[in-house]
Amino acid sequence: MKRIYCTILIASLFSCEVLDQEPVSQITIENALETGEDAESALIGCYHQLANTLSQRYIQWGDARADNLAVGLASSANLIENTFNANSSFSDWSPLYNTINRCNIVINAVPEITDGLTEERKNQITGEARFIRALCYFYAVRLWGDVPLITHPTLSAEGLKVSRDPGENVFAQIEADLNDALEAVPVKYSSAIENKGRATKGGVLALQMHVYAWMAQREGGGAGYLNKAVSAYHDILELNQYSLLPEGSYGMLFSQENTEESIFELQYNYENQNTNGLAGLLLQIPFSRAARAAYRIDPKLLNAFEEGDLRKEAIVYYPDPGQIAQDPYTIKYAGKTQTPEGISLSDDNMIIFRLGGVMLLQAEVLNELNRKEEAIGLVNQIRNRAGLPPLDTGLSKEQTKQAILDEGFIELCYEGHRWFDLIRNGVALEVLDDIQSEDHLLWPIYTEELVKNPNLVQNSFY
Repeated sequence: MKRIYCTILIASLFSCEVLDQEPVSQITIENALETGEDAESALIGCYHQLANTLSQRYIQWGDARADNLAVGLASSANLIENTFNANSSFSDWSPLYNTINRCNIVINAVPEITDGLTEERKNQITGEARFIRALCYFYAVRLWGDVPLITHPTLSAEGLKVSRDPGENVFAQIEADLNDALEAVPVKYSSAIENKGRATKGGVLALQMHVYAWMAQREGGGAGYLNKAVSAYHDILELNQYSLLPEGSYGMLFSQENTEESIFELQYNYENQNTNGLAGLLLQIPFSRAARAAYRIDPKLLNAFEEGDLRKEAIVYYPDPGQIAQDPYTIKYAGKTQTPEGISLSDDNMIIFRLGGVMLLQAEVLNELNRKEEAIGLVNQIRNRAGLPPLDTGLSKEQTKQAILDEGFIELCYEGHRWFDLIRNGVALEVLDDIQSEDHLLWPIYTEELVKNPNLVQNSFY
């Protein structure tokens, strides 16, 4: 009977509306996970929920409000054109908090398990959960600003109605989680899927780089955090686990998955009924049954490709003349796109961090530290892989900053970075005509959350 109650507790804690659920009090969280097998299953649940959470939101949160996507279907216009409001489901943070709550269960319960786990494995499991929790909070604090900071499983009525914590507290928790994770997780596992699909030291360091760069440039952390980002990059290289794919092989990042360039990517597999949801946003005939993709490539991106850029073929698809919609769209996530019933799906992995991306981030950080020659050298490695000539080393600091942003605009398009890159670099209002003010950069808190939780206060723009 106790095991039945454990299952009920875990299922309820893992529900989609974590911040809205009724409290469960039959047993304590320490009793919810009793064995090593329980712990391993709960950890897998954390990864699975992260993949579900970021499915379409990977693009919606990281690209759709920026300048690389245009309206394909009228239903997508409010997000693409930045006219959506607090009633839009894009602003719902509950999937993130569902993932966070799964991690909280693991982090709080696993240390108490006495059956079937060594202390080393306990630390590794909780380290992996801390990495996932840190990633979720990093999304949350960048999207909404001040957010509820919850580090224990939600088990009481009081715990369900939480207020927003200052962003600085959230960043402090992210830093602490990543420091603990870095000590606990391995450099690599026994298979490529695990190496790229689970938390490794490389994945933790890549997330640290992004956190430090954001804190330096958006949170007033200054040169101290820029230097931390530089150190994290060098630590990634010293792991000797990652390398750029060679010239002309950019498309392999997405068609082959889990390549030597990948650091951390969300794993999807159609045969396991696990797909990423991007087909419904990005694809159309002949890659899906849709006559028109919901999001199409913005002409600005099409015009940004330099002559001879080898990446274009892997990114852009031009419809055949007989198709209804003639606008080019991206095929980065074509994958296995149709079930036997004709339902459009994609099971391509979604890359969260890869070496090419952290190289461009390192270039950005080095340029901010007045080390532009080193920064240009890193960008030129990316350009060389794309079959393009090197940048002139005589560029000014401001020109170098723009060149790095321009390179990332193409290299990382539709990988969930552009929106955050523009904000981190302080140019979002300059680049995006439909962003009205600095307050508009934050997302609204979903109306349903405000109704159910009187302790929440809406962001000022909304």
